[in-house]
Amino acid sequence: MTISQQLQLLGSASKTFLIEHPRLTEAVDRMDKLREIGRDTIGKPQKILPVIGPSGSGKSTNIRAWRDKIVITENIRQDAPHPVLHVTLSAKATVKTLGADILHALGENGLPIEVISDMLGRQRGRRARVADPMNDLKDAQVMYAAATALKIAGVQLLALDEIHHLVHSDGAIKTAWSVSETLKVLADTGVCPIAVIGTYEARRLISASNNPQFVQRCTTPIALDPLDISIPDELILFAGYVNSLGKQYHRAGIFPEPQNLTREDFLACYYDVSGGVIGTVSRLTEAAADYAIRRGAKTIDREDLSLATRRWAMSLDITDHDPWANGARDLQTIKKRA
Repeated sequence: MTISQQLQLLGSASKTFLIEHPRLTEAVDRMDKLREIGRDTIGKPQKILPVIGPSGSGKSTNIRAWRDKIVITENIRQDAPHPVLHVTLSAKATVKTLGADILHALGENGLPIEVISDMLGRQRGRRARVADPMNDLKDAQVMYAAATALKIAGVQLLALDEIHHLVHSDGAIKTAWSVSETLKVLADTGVCPIAVIGTYEARRLISASNNPQFVQRCTTPIALDPLDISIPDELILFAGYVNSLGKQYHRAGIFPEPQNLTREDFLACYYDVSGGVIGTVSRLTEAAADYAIRRGAKTIDREDLSLATRRWAMSLDITDHDPWANGARDLQTIKKRA
């Protein structure tokens, strides 16, 4: 395999790595159970499951993988009910863009745009233009169309990703209340259960101080906090993830042999850079693998991880220290940085 072919394989295969992680497994199991209950209680008030964690904690990756697995294992046809609709919300989202994002996701997943356009058109008393059916519509009209489209498509669970985009500086409190109220109503109408996924900023939305009636619809939130290696069980999880990641590079055919990423002081260095966020570990390793391939190496070595730390992690202000070159810092210092 040429270097060019290796790099191409790295770019495609590394995006598909799915490593079992107990916290993420719990999130998927809870959503699966919510979906099962929702299918048996269509038309009755549904629950909302908050999933909160930092960027890079694997939330979106695992939801997409879970949805794809359901489609394959249950042999879901294109014209069959949608098992899970994964919607990534627009930046600086509002109630109107929430509805628009749902409609857009349904269009991408098989609901004909003509159907969506017709529903929106009926909201205005005429057929909407397919090119831009949202013009001149009010928030409530767009959300009504979105709820109707969810029913037509038979969506069994609505996963709203990047929910923190609904909480921004421009009228944040008002927007947070109006959006949570909209989701509460959507759940109460019994269309389908809802998972709301976001970073810690989303806590302003999922709060009794924002909308006490909304939180009454929520099940116990899942917190995907960074792993803390000072806790023995979490050290085992962190080490297991890094070890599994090294094996994936071999299984995918990117390197001719398994990558031992837990040798020497590698675990301490990985933790120093990532602060326990597994997504950071994954992206750092991908960058290091790129450098290793370009220099014709069969293994990802310290020099590759050091270069990846300096050029990727430090450039993006993920860390201000290169442990591969200068040694890992103590846990107290790392936690202060986080």
